[in-house]
Amino acid sequence: MNSLAITMYLLHSSVLFCGVTVTETTGLWFALPVSEHGITWECGDRICIDAGGERHCGDALDGGPFGSYCVRQLDGTCPRIAADVPQPHAWFEGLSTVGKVWNVTELQREWEAYR
Repeated sequence: MNSLAITMYLLHSSVLFCGVTVTETTGLWFALPVSEHGITWECGDRICIDAGGERHCGDALDGGPFGSYCVRQLDGTCPRIAADVPQPHAWFEGLSTVGKVWNVTELQREWEAYR
């Protein structure tokens, strides 16, 4: 699995794509691309992101049209954006990093269907 871009973003609304209103007590959550790149997710899915030498898990609560946007790296590659982390929860330095995104809930759905 190739590394993907993970970006930090500033909230523009307190109401997220999934209809949840963000408060100071809302736990860790992420925004994921809507209907793109074959990534499937549902509101509330458990998502884990490995980036910056750490793994953080939260809920999929926001989404948007990430399009074919990517983040140019020093080596000339431009990995597509796979997840946005809201600024208060970003654990990495700067505006972006690279990492891997795991939809734990989707993996469980696939396992249950397989069994």
